[in-house]
Amino acid sequence: TNKGRIDAIIQTQTHVYIFEFKLNQTAAKALEQIHNKDYYARFQNQGKDIYLIGINFNTELRNIDDYEIEQIK
Repeated sequence: TNKGRIDAIIQTQTHVYIFEFKLNQTAAKALEQIHNKDYYARFQNQGKDIYLIGINFNTELRNIDDYEIEQIK
């Protein structure tokens, strides 16, 4: 988008999933970025369910340690 780069998008016939990944931060920070940069705005008039997914990877654990999912109504 003109406000930033979306990490990943998956679109189906009925749903849009927007992913933001963080490293050693929080899933809340990832969702905050999606909202602050309006990554979902261009999908709102498509009649699809929109899900925002924030995921944090922890380098010490070498795994996902936090995630949050939010549906846009």
